[in-house]
Amino acid sequence: MNINRTAAAFVGLVQELILEKGYVLLNRREHEKAEQLGDKLLGYFDSKGVYFIPDRLFALAVDFMSKHKTNVTDIETDLFVSDMIKIEDDGYKIRYRRQKRIGSTKKRYLSLERKEFDGHRRFAEIINCR
Repeated sequence: MNINRTAAAFVGLVQELILEKGYVLLNRREHEKAEQLGDKLLGYFDSKGVYFIPDRLFALAVDFMSKHKTNVTDIETDLFVSDMIKIEDDGYKIRYRRQKRIGSTKKRYLSLERKEFDGHRRFAEIINCR
């Protein structure tokens, strides 16, 4: 697998937001705590993946996008080409944001494979990766 440099840097930004800036990923089973976290909630995780709230994540990535001379669509494409995100393909359109039910609500999330975070011990502990 050939990981795009921008995609790898973006995953690094995500880890920094959670490990150093105080943003939170919540276990899907604990979705009822989401309201208490407010804007600090960056997404959810379960045994299959990590599901980021796209609008919140990309709002926090404005400086990153400016520095790397990129945009949301390019980042999503780079993540897909690098085989880092799960997609939906209905035969007519590829969606980089998959629908996921969390609690009683179904929304679209940027869904990254758990394996993308296995190499970072502190982050892996947050999402219980082994």
